[in-house]
Amino acid sequence: WVNDVIRISQEQVLDEENVPSLPQQCLASYNRRLLEKEWSRDSSCEGGHSLTTSLWQIYGWRYAFIGVYLLLSTLALFIGPVLLKQLVEQAELGVDTIDEQTYVMQLVGFLFLSKILASFFSTQYSYQCGVLGVCVGAAIRGSLFGKIMLLSTESRRKYAAGSITNLYTTDISRITDFVLQLHRFWALPLQIVVAMALLYACVGVACFAGVLAIMSILLLNHAISTFIKKATDKVQKCKDRRMEHVSSW
Repeated sequence: WVNDVIRISQEQVLDEENVPSLPQQCLASYNRRLLEKEWSRDSSCEGGHSLTTSLWQIYGWRYAFIGVYLLLSTLALFIGPVLLKQLVEQAELGVDTIDEQTYVMQLVGFLFLSKILASFFSTQYSYQCGVLGVCVGAAIRGSLFGKIMLLSTESRRKYAAGSITNLYTTDISRITDFVLQLHRFWALPLQIVVAMALLYACVGVACFAGVLAIMSILLLNHAISTFIKKATDKVQKCKDRRMEHVSSW
């Protein structure tokens, strides 16, 4: 369908009917209605929720199910080294008999299948997270746009155009990016523990040298990420001031 859109764009200006429509679950109007049912902007209203709670009530179970893809991808990824170890051990013992050759072929087949499954589940996880990120961004942007349209002239004076623009673009993009990375909080420790267990089974206590190396790298990454965060905050503040100056002309 992308080729058709490119071909039409080379012949004429694209119209709305030339572009494939989004599914209903990705439409801004649909997600905005879902969010506004759960989230009351006025904290004094009974039944009002925070934005985080509302998003979790709408997309929480769906996001939790997406985590299953990451779990299966992790398991399939670590099955590969186990099968490879058994394959190497069997090759050292010899593959002279028919039974040994059949066993080796089975290991090779399972190894190939594990790589395919790991790639499939990883792709599905990235795709589903991307779709959910679009839904979350559409819900927040739709609600924010509706709120801006309801502001009176006097109320709009309280908010600079630059701050609203940054809220609509950069801040919401941070929320959608966080959706893509939230599952990493449990996946990364799980991967480290499983990797250390496999290393311990293969090389014994020597794996603790790898633990020290990993801890050193994590500390270094933490220092670098802290520096990047501070620099990013400065950049965002500069962007806010720039948009305020531009909008004031």
